[in-house]
Parts: sequence; structure tokens; C-alpha cells
Amino acid sequence: MKPLLGALILLMGLYLLSWICYNAFVQTLPEAQGRNPILGILVGLAMVYVGQKWIRTKAAKPDDKR
Repeated sequence: MKPLLGALILLMGLYLLSWICYNAFVQTLPEAQGRNPILGILVGLAMVYVGQKWIRTKAAKPDDKR
């Protein structure tokens, strides 16, 4: 279940970053005018990081004694 949620978070982060790049380099939409994109970029990067970490997690074996 966690890898599936990780994939969803990763896709949401990539979508957020692509929307910010679109607004910065192609056409600034009215709802994005006058806003600082740094917070959105940080949130998008965090979502990508967490998503890829959750996708790569391995299930612990029941006999794993760490």
C-alpha cells in the first residue's frame, strides 16, 4: 500500500513542479501573478523526495531482528 501512495505523492509533486515551471516560463496565469514560487517549489521537491522514498521501501520480514 505504501508504494502505491508513494507513486501518487510523486506524481502530485511532479505535477506541482511542472505547473510552477509553466507559470514561470511560459505564461503566468492570473492566480499566480505576484506570488513567490519558492514555497511551492520546496513543497513539490519534498513530495517528490517522499514519494520516491516510499516507492523504494521494502517490507520487513517477520523474522528480521534489527
